[in-house]
Amino acid sequence: RESAGKGRGWFTTTDLPAGTLLLVEKPVASCMDCEMYRYKWGNLGSADSAALTVAVSSRTHKPGVLSIIRLMHPSEAVPDKDDSEEDRDEEEQAEHEKMQADMQQAWRQSAAHPSEWDRLSSVIRLNSIGFYTNNEHVMGFKERYRACTGSGVYGLACGFNHSCRPNVARFCIGDAAFFRTNQP
Repeated sequence: RESAGKGRGWFTTTDLPAGTLLLVEKPVASCMDCEMYRYKWGNLGSADSAALTVAVSSRTHKPGVLSIIRLMHPSEAVPDKDDSEEDRDEEEQAEHEKMQADMQQAWRQSAAHPSEWDRLSSVIRLNSIGFYTNNEHVMGFKERYRACTGSGVYGLACGFNHSCRPNVARFCIGDAAFFRTNQP
């Protein structure tokens, strides 16, 4: 249902005990971090969303992918508040422009209509979920486990809104995301 100022989300109609499995889902489309780092712009702050946008746009010819993405919020394009040109040096600006060009090129090759590109990019950015296999291995993460991490767009899981006091926990095995209640 709709939640004021937060978009659509999942709500229970009854109390659930802690540990209840709510959802297991694989992404509609995903991008491994190791794929993202192949791009010259792979170290930019918004590179994960951009690489996922490229991955999703390349899969829009597959049945159902575009129709699922179109159902997600927001209903209009939303500017990226964390994307400020003033904070970039010349090299970062060049990488950012290349990233934008790569996303536009990917959309041009997609099944999406050009009038949808900005909104669908916002949908992907605002609904992506990171997956971190073996996330308990924090020590040496970058060196050992980066190949097991990435981002995906999940048709149902995107309905779990962020909370500073979460009552749902997520863990992943590969790109499969599991959601369980962590308190009654």
